[in-house]
Amino acid sequence: MTLAIILACMSAAAASPFVDHGVAAKVAELRGLVTTVTKDGRRLVICNPSDAGARGYVLVTDIDSGKTTQLFCPRGIPQSDPFGAIMASNGKFYTAQGRWLLEFDPNVMEFTFKANASKTTSSYLCFTEGPDGVIWCGGVYATALVSLDPATHQVKDHGRMDPKEMYLSFLAADKAGWVYAGIGTARGNIIAYNPATGEKRQLIDEAKRKHGTG
Repeated sequence: MTLAIILACMSAAAASPFVDHGVAAKVAELRGLVTTVTKDGRRLVICNPSDAGARGYVLVTDIDSGKTTQLFCPRGIPQSDPFGAIMASNGKFYTAQGRWLLEFDPNVMEFTFKANASKTTSSYLCFTEGPDGVIWCGGVYATALVSLDPATHQVKDHGRMDPKEMYLSFLAADKAGWVYAGIGTARGNIIAYNPATGEKRQLIDEAKRKHGTG
């Protein structure tokens, strides 16, 4: 290659080092979906998308008719990537936008409740439902555990489950009233929490904690 060609290539690269190829596909990212049957027998798929818009939404598809409806989150809640979500036994869908917990009722096709439940949580990674119907939510950056009683819409922040770790990624609840939190991602941990008494039990010995998530 001659010096003249090398200098020409360097000059072109310096003038425009990047090429904008445009949007590859005008679609949102799917963050999860659930199926349900409404009280009047409609078979639905509820999708949790995420895109760069200013306001979040869910997509609800009627399986029999093929019609899909876009339903925006309540006003004043900026879009943030949804992570965990759950279709509860009461027939309602629970998800989150950032630190906002949301209740969506497919029977009426509306968001029916919202709550800014925790000042220390940026978003919710996981949800589970206890035997009593209470919805439990695990947060990120402070391992916050939050409960939502669908019957009363009472929301409670139960505090941090691990003093140093940041991600509460898995949840389970048993019939004895205990909630179990899988924590990471640096030093994996499992915490058993009794909401009636506030007691916390670390189920992994400190010496046996490894890199990862409980």
